[in-house]
Amino acid sequence: MRFSLAALWVGTVVLCAGMIGWSLSGFNASRTRSTTEQSAYINAATKIAQIESTPDLVRPDNAADRTTLATRVAGAVAQSGLPHAVLEGLSPESERVINTQSSVTVVRTGATLTLSPITLAQFGRFLATWRAEEPSWTAASIDITPNRRATTDRGGDLPLRVIVTIESIRVRGESP
Repeated sequence: MRFSLAALWVGTVVLCAGMIGWSLSGFNASRTRSTTEQSAYINAATKIAQIESTPDLVRPDNAADRTTLATRVAGAVAQSGLPHAVLEGLSPESERVINTQSSVTVVRTGATLTLSPITLAQFGRFLATWRAEEPSWTAASIDITPNRRATTDRGGDLPLRVIVTIESIRVRGESP
């Protein structure tokens, strides 16, 4: 009887040691995953801090800050010293939701504006004024083609037709 009791105790100890070893391997795997998740969280927090410290790339959507896009574009044309007739067209796009998380929504707004006839130097002035006055609106694409219908003085700058697609990304919801 003593031998079978001793064998039972030894078997129990070996089984317990095996279970402890198995749970330790699971613990180490969980610890590794936890460390990986923690470093990913720290990286994300660092990126968020960098984005928040960059002025006006993504702005909160304030109703009090809104003026019509046409007014802002016309103001940039005037500040650039260009005649208002250069602004041939402005086509705003409807807002598109990019991402929604809890009570915060990220919205993209875009527009296409056409400037014609305009010289390259005049367009450069307009673009510099636009970027200074409206830093939250970026030029997503620029298409420059010769304007064959416009007349030019001999030796003068070639008149162009410029189509610019602009976009703004705004955050709606709770402010941080």
